Amino acid sequence: MTSINERVLLELVMAKPWKRLLAWLIDQAFLSALVLFPIFLLLAEPYPYVLISEVLLLMSLLYFTLMEGAFGRSIGKLAVGITVYSENGRRVGFSRAMLRRIGMITPILLFLDAAVILATSRKQRLFDVIASTVVVEGARVPEAVAYLRGADVDKLLARCGITSRAPVEEKRNLARALKKMEEMQAKLKALRARGELTRGEYARLKEKYEVRVKELKERLRES
Repeated sequence: MTSINERVLLELVMAKPWKRLLAWLIDQAFLSALVLFPIFLLLAEPYPYVLISEVLLLMSLLYFTLMEGAFGRSIGKLAVGITVYSENGRRVGFSRAMLRRIGMITPILLFLDAAVILATSRKQRLFDVIASTVVVEGARVPEAVAYLRGADVDKLLARCGITSRAPVEEKRNLARALKKMEEMQAKLKALRARGELTRGEYARLKEKYEVRVKELKERLRES
């Protein structure tokens, strides 16, 4: 029986690098306004650059840890419609949220951290890899993608409410499961039409749906 790992699903909805950059710029603008204005008002020193950089770093670590740990999204990510998850599809939590931001400590680490996105198949920063986190499009995985999560025949049958193995009842539930799977195929096609999936992503998902539809049809013929 074929099964789908959460990581495989998440690979299909990775956030675009330009969206991540835009989210970061929005967050930096927000944090700069939050930190710089009070410092210039309260301090007599005309150019408190060292203090500003230290406070900004501390605020950034705190901000991203709290926002991404609790909600999976910073203000910037919310604005562009992307979300941080752990590789297994769960919320990142505070420890992972902090770990994935360690690269901000020095400029060299920050540069290396961002550059690794170009070399990883899941568009992960260096500290995404270390923290086992990914950034995906949207607030959640689209229904047509998420439906493949464990959508092998046995789980589809359980989802349809089979309580016995009576031939008539089993065939009825197999038919319902097949109908649901075909509905999800149509939604997947609509995602591609709206440009929410690339051609490659769509082809991979389409193939997985076809395998499961074939499994269901075979079970129907056997029942």
